[in-house]
Amino acid sequence: MPLVYFRTNLLKSQVTREFQKLLSAKVASTLQKPEERISVSVMTEMEMMRGGSFDPLCEIEISSIGKGSHERNQPYVETLTDFVCEHIGVEPKRVIFLFKDLEPHEVGFDGNVMKLK
Repeated sequence: MPLVYFRTNLLKSQVTREFQKLLSAKVASTLQKPEERISVSVMTEMEMMRGGSFDPLCEIEISSIGKGSHERNQPYVETLTDFVCEHIGVEPKRVIFLFKDLEPHEVGFDGNVMKLK
């Protein structure tokens, strides 16, 4: 049940609902999860700076149940960076990722806390 938070200093008009739909589908295919289990929140027009610059920037936080690792996350970063750069024009060095591993008991959905399978 990945939760994706996409934060950017771009204008809302630059990060459309269509982009949000495409991002949801891309995250699902990249993480090999059913899209109906993906939640994507987009926050635009944020006051963000990196390296002393207010140039276009985005932070992508992906929280999910599972064991993250460098080997697992590296291809995700590559694929999703390319996707973001292609669709909204942010430079690769301005796309930042944060991965959070969640335990099943930390996630609730449809009135129930998740369980280990």
